Amino acid sequence: KDNFFDVVTMWDVIEHLEDPARAVNDVSQKLKTNGLLVIETPAEDNIIRKLGWVLYKISMGKIALLQYFYYSVHRCYFSEKTITKMLRDLNMEIVSVSSENTFPAKAKLKIRTYKLPFRDFIITALPFIFLLGNTIGIGNKIVILAKKRA
Repeated sequence: KDNFFDVVTMWDVIEHLEDPARAVNDVSQKLKTNGLLVIETPAEDNIIRKLGWVLYKISMGKIALLQYFYYSVHRCYFSEKTITKMLRDLNMEIVSVSSENTFPAKAKLKIRTYKLPFRDFIITALPFIFLLGNTIGIGNKIVILAKKRA
């Protein structure tokens, strides 16, 4: 029922939805005033994609790895800017936004299933790529805490 929940979480959900704004709007109606919504989703502008783009540019298009880091089951991707705009447009107040990385072991398992160039090198470099991302504040996940406004 509406105005019932204190907290709703969406871990790795929103990127799979046809209409994420509608889903968040529906969820916000279920939240009490000042109720919290926690969303965790892949970051569009993450460290792996940024490095992939740099590699593509400096190789003059010969090394194209970005296609391996977009997933057909993900209907949309968000940057911090786009997801916070969507939430604000839906009358949510942003409490915090943070960046984090997938555990390297989990990411390595996923990448092992790809038939991509330089796979073994990428798997070996992954902990260092994530360390770089953590150092400069660019993870491959966004975690947002938002509050329903009155």
